[in-house]
Amino acid sequence: MMNLSGLARRLSTCVLISCAAGCLEDPEPRGPDLDGAVNFGALDGGNPISVQLPDGATSLVYEPVSMLDILFVVDNSGSMASEQEKLARELTRMVHVLSSGDRYAEREDQVPPGLSDKARRFTPVSSLHIGVVSTNMGGIDHPPGMQSGVLSCAGLGDDGKLQHSTDTAVNGVVAGRKEFDGYMPGDTVIAPSSECLLPPQPSYQSYLTSDDPSAVGLAFRCVARLGVHGCSFEQQLESMWKALAPSTAPKGAPKELFTFRDGTVGQGDRENQGFLRENAVLAIVHLTDEEDCSITDAGKVLFSLTRESEEYGPINLRCGYEADNKKLVQDTQRYVSGLRSLKPGHPERVVFAAVIGAPAAAIQAGVSLDQLLALPEMQFKEHPLKLGFPTTSCSLLSDGRNNDAYPGRRFVEVAKALGAQSVVESICAETYGPVLDRVIDKIAPQLGGS
Repeated sequence: MMNLSGLARRLSTCVLISCAAGCLEDPEPRGPDLDGAVNFGALDGGNPISVQLPDGATSLVYEPVSMLDILFVVDNSGSMASEQEKLARELTRMVHVLSSGDRYAEREDQVPPGLSDKARRFTPVSSLHIGVVSTNMGGIDHPPGMQSGVLSCAGLGDDGKLQHSTDTAVNGVVAGRKEFDGYMPGDTVIAPSSECLLPPQPSYQSYLTSDDPSAVGLAFRCVARLGVHGCSFEQQLESMWKALAPSTAPKGAPKELFTFRDGTVGQGDRENQGFLRENAVLAIVHLTDEEDCSITDAGKVLFSLTRESEEYGPINLRCGYEADNKKLVQDTQRYVSGLRSLKPGHPERVVFAAVIGAPAAAIQAGVSLDQLLALPEMQFKEHPLKLGFPTTSCSLLSDGRNNDAYPGRRFVEVAKALGAQSVVESICAETYGPVLDRVIDKIAPQLGGS
């Protein structure tokens, strides 16, 4: 048992729940904290500390949450080379910001004049798990031909498993014949990086306060370069959910929510065991230039190149024609319900970020998600001059090539349903530093009541 004065020195934000001496029940987290202000969304629901009050009564103290699990869902299809590189540039700094609680870590020259220390800082993350999955969930039982973007769609693809290879970062990617739009054979698509010659990496990176954030950031920066040979039919939301979902449904939960294509189960307590922690804040960051196409078992036909599948429209448009092909694509409510089930009673501990095909100017102007969905650029329809392809939602010239992105409406629907803890950004942003800053702004209030 700890006396109150010792505890006050140790905790800056806590909640006291008075009870009779010896009380060990699990109380409701209510009551004032030592500073007179409580952020109930930041309370840790486990590991209460028993303390002795001045009047002799015993109380339980709930420490603020300072653990964070971040899952990146990175599109590894053939059009994502420059976007992966832009993300990699910002990851080490992101680890520094989270571990220091300083929004301007490594950017001292950019601190606005007169910015208060309170506005600049938040409770640092004491323990960080950071992992990445690809958008490749397969879906083609017997891929035809030899094209890598189709061959990689075989079976279950990467199956929601955390990725930890540094091979792409070390070796780079060179374009083959007619392999990537805008690249000639022999062109460098992803440059090799000697800094990524690292020992074999674990399935996810971990950081504790005694660790070097630069080393953690470097390792993840190398792992997160997933390459561009992934399945060209992206299943971003299903990959996210399978990576996190337990293999069995919790008591009272619908079994179908925890069942995946071909009768398989989640990886949360199997291949990805240990990544997700009960009392940590969970943040998910999607990076993709295409609409989500998370299919049901019946939806495999959407990826088929046979004549029988032509009734579903041009192959590059099928996933966006959700109204016509609705039963073949998972309902977005599946992902809202799934994420909420991971933090029962604590919806504020789920931060959902989608860096997607969306007009950058509208995002910068601060339009609401409803307004975003209503924009002409966010309507999924066939391009009038590029038949068989959707219209672009945004485009960015990079290294002399146009990087086009397409409306990510399903991500916006999930963000809307999850509410204030969501953020939607444009993948066409010039740099992803400010994008990740806004993700951190959603995470910070859930850490230690900051």
